[in-house]
Amino acid sequence: MRFFAAAATITMLLMVPAYAQQGAGKPPHPDDVKAKQRADEADRGYRNMLEATKGRNTDGKIDPWANIRQPAEAAPPAKNKKSN
Repeated sequence: MRFFAAAATITMLLMVPAYAQQGAGKPPHPDDVKAKQRADEADRGYRNMLEATKGRNTDGKIDPWANIRQPAEAAPPAKNKKSN
């Protein structure tokens, strides 16, 4: 019986720090609330931007280098190779 009482006491003492770390019932810190609001606003802005640009380029031809490339030059004629 003494063994079980000691085991229960040790178990309870080991559980106290874990229970204290849960922080149940604490109100959120004001900085955390503001950071969450900023993140939500950024997310909403991102989603609105995606919706605004959704149907713009429907032909599927996207060439970001179009203004940078040199004009296509004529390819030299192919040489016929003779087989021996």
